Amino acid sequence: MKLRLYSERMKKEFICESKIEVKEIIYMCKKSIRDELWISLNGDYPCISLLLSDDLVCINYFENNENEFYFTSYNDNNNCDKIVSFIAGGEEWLAPNNAIIPLKTAVECVEQFMDTSKRPTCIKWQIL
Repeated sequence: MKLRLYSERMKKEFICESKIEVKEIIYMCKKSIRDELWISLNGDYPCISLLLSDDLVCINYFENNENEFYFTSYNDNNNCDKIVSFIAGGEEWLAPNNAIIPLKTAVECVEQFMDTSKRPTCIKWQIL
């Protein structure tokens, strides 16, 4: 299954046909320190966004474009005691600590999304 990945920082779209390609592109985009990635399979929705800040991520899931069923990652075990800022919609955004997950876990979410086209179950979510 093909996955469409768009890097907001690079203003570039990538079409990925394997989980290896997806992982390589995510890690390449992470090198810029902060980026916003939009990921979808069949059209625009459902989709997920990864807000990257070095090795930390806030991941969002959008069921549709009506802002219904909008979820963000939830990590009740986050030991990060620093303030982490992301770029979201072109603006700097300070994420609550309980929304931050490790990059490795975010990659697992993208891989699961690629398999199912549904909200990944490998992390907890909070509805917004």
